[in-house]
Amino acid sequence: MSDERAAEFRKRTLANWTSDETVAAWRRWHDKIATQQREVTEALRDAANIAPGQSVLDLATGSGEPALTFARVVSPSGRVVGTDVSEGMLVVAREFARREGIQNIEFAYADAEQLPFDDGAFDAVTSRMGVMFFIDLERSLNEIHRVLRPGGRVAFAAWGPMSDTSMFSACLEPFVRRASPPDPPPGAPHPQRFAASGTLSTALRKAGFSSVAEETRITAAPWFGTPEEQWQSFCDLASPPYVDDMPEPDKSEATAEAIENLRSLYDGTAVQTRAAVVIASATA
Repeated sequence: MSDERAAEFRKRTLANWTSDETVAAWRRWHDKIATQQREVTEALRDAANIAPGQSVLDLATGSGEPALTFARVVSPSGRVVGTDVSEGMLVVAREFARREGIQNIEFAYADAEQLPFDDGAFDAVTSRMGVMFFIDLERSLNEIHRVLRPGGRVAFAAWGPMSDTSMFSACLEPFVRRASPPDPPPGAPHPQRFAASGTLSTALRKAGFSSVAEETRITAAPWFGTPEEQWQSFCDLASPPYVDDMPEPDKSEATAEAIENLRSLYDGTAVQTRAAVVIASATA
């Protein structure tokens, strides 16, 4: 990837994740997203072998998960550091840590490409749905390897195939059918960057990690709320430009179809969506 292209991707990514609207949306939906992604968080915990007493680094922590969950796992003597490139997100994460009375955690500004930590400082490094947005993946993986102690574990969760992820496909299919969006440029940060089997594990091996493992799981991803609420959260958190920018009347028609798709999965308590998730792990 050229320096010019990397700079453009970095600019776009930062603009998205640091905007006041994005930060407010993650504050609003934090609790329900934590519940919806509980199975992913548990899979990361197991893949990273997180245990009491450990020191854990969670990258691209956003509003604080899964770092908050891991802080409970490693307590009372362990610690967790959650990092993000959005100062606004870190403010929100600290709010939730105070709300939950979690004291063995800190949140710090850091880019995965240049981590401000000593060599071998952590027993485990994790990232839930953040690795897809690392601009310079090779440099980031090298930094992760550096801050892990020998024998320490890294574990990533990334979105798997969209066709197996009804929490997104139910919302997007009506728009894709009308808009036919182009594929993202090669190397671009985007949600489906590591959906193809083996792509993330190949990067880990190239970076010098050992005992590399990768699997794609179909996880339960229930939204405990109405279909209309899940649609609103999707618009706030995950809708791509071709959804936001679609002209009328197509946009209204596609929106109605998307909500009806979600309604077909609603059992009166939760929208019972599922998600394909790539879990990749390795040893330093």
